[in-house]
Amino acid sequence: MKIIISATTKCQKFTTLLQHLTQFTELINITFSNEGVYFQGLDGSHCCLFECKINKEWFDSYEYVEKNPQTNLGINIKIMYKILNIRKDNQSIEIYTTSKTDKLNVDLIYIDDNSSKNFDKFFEMPLFNIDVVNMNIVMDETDVDLVIQSKRMCELMSELILFNQNLTMNFNEEKIKMIASGEMGKMEVRIDLDNVAEYAIGEGIEITESYSINHINMMCNFCKLNTDFVMGFVKEKPMKGTYNLSLIHI
Repeated sequence: MKIIISATTKCQKFTTLLQHLTQFTELINITFSNEGVYFQGLDGSHCCLFECKINKEWFDSYEYVEKNPQTNLGINIKIMYKILNIRKDNQSIEIYTTSKTDKLNVDLIYIDDNSSKNFDKFFEMPLFNIDVVNMNIVMDETDVDLVIQSKRMCELMSELILFNQNLTMNFNEEKIKMIASGEMGKMEVRIDLDNVAEYAIGEGIEITESYSINHINMMCNFCKLNTDFVMGFVKEKPMKGTYNLSLIHI
């Protein structure tokens, strides 16, 4: 198994992805298959779940020739992020396995640069046996679909959490409201439908649900992956947040 990411923007986004996954968990099983890469996990409270699918076409090079239909590699995300955070501009990321089945290799290689001042870097990180079974995630048909600028959503959450850690969201055909109310006072945000990228709600439907702002912030931290944050809401069910980046889904 070997994957290569050469494009600078993709390297940055892949590093961002690993960086913020550390807020959920430390160890994950990454599944490599002929289709691409997949992994999922829960935060410590078991209230917020992440799922990541990266199709093989997203990578600049994706090599997977195995007898088994898929291979699971248990890695420590914090170690991986420390390595990727060392990467300099104009360095590609190469991740691969060798005959050392208990190690994962990560190389940071300069692209088209013969300067003696630049140094390629080579790392080994341990692999772990992680006994976990992936959940079969079935999404209900949404009652409300909302697409808003990622940075704007982050800004709103950073302001609303000053008043309460819980957020009440109200949706109807005319407007969207976000409310945080507590001992420090109350903040209400009224969002005109013309100020969001997309909004869809069933005719005659009005929904009011409450969520943890801390958990929404965990989603918002991935805002550099895409300028738009896609959300889906179902009455009395968890909300869903998605960042779409060509063939990567989080």
